Amino acid sequence: MKTHPDKPPKRDPKTGRFAAKKKGRTLQMKNSLDGSGLTKVPLDKPDGLGMSPRPKKEHQLAIANFIRNIGNEMVRRNAAYFPISETELGKANSETPDVTIYAHPDWEALLIIEVCHSRGQKEAFEKVPEMYKKYPSVREAFIYNYQTDKLYYLPKDGSPKKKDFTMLFGERIDLAKMAKGPFDPPRKKSKR
Repeated sequence: MKTHPDKPPKRDPKTGRFAAKKKGRTLQMKNSLDGSGLTKVPLDKPDGLGMSPRPKKEHQLAIANFIRNIGNEMVRRNAAYFPISETELGKANSETPDVTIYAHPDWEALLIIEVCHSRGQKEAFEKVPEMYKKYPSVREAFIYNYQTDKLYYLPKDGSPKKKDFTMLFGERIDLAKMAKGPFDPPRKKSKR
């Protein structure tokens, strides 16, 4: 600890220990709810739509399936589109969709997929239209509920539609199939 040669380091009057040097607060710390910079979303909020401190494995598995399957499909078609998970669409601390498909070489975000569970679905339907407004390059947005295994298409007008495919990349891509993977846990059968 650097001190001025004429002044001894300050001590805490209660403990007698040297006083800790004050540290500056980072922008992330200032923007976080708990002041430590660990999370921007309260712990009781559902996972998704931002930085979640404890994402569920089903949530992460759905994201991994989308990335792997869409990436493989783009390679098979020799298309210059790249799926990337959880990247900020704009400046630091901006919206972070779970999956974003970018066009190369411009790196424009064309399609976003938000993965949620049943409790977080309403919030996802409210947030995605805002992303359309803020990021005009986004042409299509989907919400995938991994608990109900349903995929919803959200057009720019904000009214959800049942559509599980996109034609954005020249050919039909069945996004509902892209949510599936070889390591998915077995789903519980409904009592009907």
